[in-house]
Amino acid sequence: MSLLERLWGALSQEEAERDAEFRADLQRRSWQGLRTIGWALVAAPLVMLGVTALTFPGAATAASAALTLSISGVGALVVAWQKGGKFPEHARSGAFAVSVIVSWASISSLLLRAAKQPVFLYLTSAEVAVVLLIVLLAIPFRPVQVLLIGLLAALYSWTTFSWGVRSGLLPESEGGDVNLLFLFLLTVLATGVSVGRYQQVRENYAAYRRQLEAAERLRDTQCRMVLSDTAASMGRLAAALSHELNNPLSVLKSNLDTMKGLVIENRPVPPDKQAALRQMKAQLCSNAQEAVERLQQIVARMQRFTNLDRAEVLPVRLNELLEDVAEIVKDATERPIVFRWDLGLIPEVLVKPQLVSAAFSALLHHAAQACPAGSPVHVKTRLDGDQIRVEIRYHTAGEERRHCEVMGELDFQVESNRITAANWNLFAARQIVHQHGGDVQTHASPGAPSTVAVTLPVNRIGKA
Repeated sequence: MSLLERLWGALSQEEAERDAEFRADLQRRSWQGLRTIGWALVAAPLVMLGVTALTFPGAATAASAALTLSISGVGALVVAWQKGGKFPEHARSGAFAVSVIVSWASISSLLLRAAKQPVFLYLTSAEVAVVLLIVLLAIPFRPVQVLLIGLLAALYSWTTFSWGVRSGLLPESEGGDVNLLFLFLLTVLATGVSVGRYQQVRENYAAYRRQLEAAERLRDTQCRMVLSDTAASMGRLAAALSHELNNPLSVLKSNLDTMKGLVIENRPVPPDKQAALRQMKAQLCSNAQEAVERLQQIVARMQRFTNLDRAEVLPVRLNELLEDVAEIVKDATERPIVFRWDLGLIPEVLVKPQLVSAAFSALLHHAAQACPAGSPVHVKTRLDGDQIRVEIRYHTAGEERRHCEVMGELDFQVESNRITAANWNLFAARQIVHQHGGDVQTHASPGAPSTVAVTLPVNRIGKA
């Protein structure tokens, strides 16, 4: 690539402008920058009029004052345009046109004042510098656009100065040549600065995109972890259900076998044993009824826990959900565990029941595994302002206490010369609670039970 091609690439930034998303970001920045340009153009001419009136009382003319005030009018129009929200896609084009018009109006106003005070000839570069400074700060122009603004200002300044000298409105002096030189130097400097600023905007956008992509990858990872933890919860549920279903099914099978021998086969019974037979039949019916009711309770709990037959987001009675999850955890835990309940009067909450069940399943399962044998797990619910608070308290010791202190954070450990992930299910539980607008806090101190406090916002769709 030749030097000219590299120079044109730096000025035009065609490669960067091919990115539609980057152009949209530039358009958004330009639309916001219009407000800065508008208010700056409203205020700056008024300040300049006041300073000029105090410093050079006789230099102002009606025409020069009108030109200066017209700049404030242009600024007011820009502010009105930006507030109106019309045509934001033309923000950069509009800002370019406004910059050219304002620089020309400023030069004309100064040349009119220079007819009475020649010193104003040397302020032309300062006026254009102020315009370029405002433009560079407010609008992410292409460098070639900044170059055009400066060159058009220089061309207009030289043309109007030459015309003023020829028509006798301005005295012949070297002011025009000095201004032209300074304006060219100022244009080159502003263009170079704009190249650097454009590159900075591009790098900031690239960093923002990388952050978005990293956040998206993190969300995907979290979703996979949540699905993995949900699958683990379903596995624990299946194991618990197989144990739970076996007991009532065994009772039913035994009762049916006995009823078959008593009723279907109609075996003869001595008269002295008729009363005992009737009592046995009643007991068999009672046992069968209890077994059927137990099966119905298990099926209902399974439906509440898995929500296979309901929508994704539902109003949930959190107390009932916690009791159902605790039953599953008890059946899935290898050693006996006791839950002590202190359930307050709380309203229904609008949540994703399957995810929330998986979260509390992980928390209660951790508590059941962490506490010593025979030590109960205390579960308390209460309404705390506009939040529902669930506290899980249990005694821990040694490594389990340290584990509680980092609970809910990703952790890694070395097993068999391999680095393996730990705490994934607790991390997933915290993420689920966060997705529902809540929070999970842990507290562990020597001599006191470990506490896990879960808060969820109240959606008042039900009464307490």
